[in-house]
Amino acid sequence: TVNTEELAYTFLRIILSNYGLLEELILDKNRLFIF
Repeated sequence: TVNTEELAYTFLRIILSNYGLLEELILDKNRLFIF
């Protein structure tokens, strides 16, 4: 069986792999917090 954590991880991986732009926005947001 797949637990909730595994399901959420898989779901996020699918979303990020299908929407590169979304991944870039997340990375840009992280840079704002880092710098």
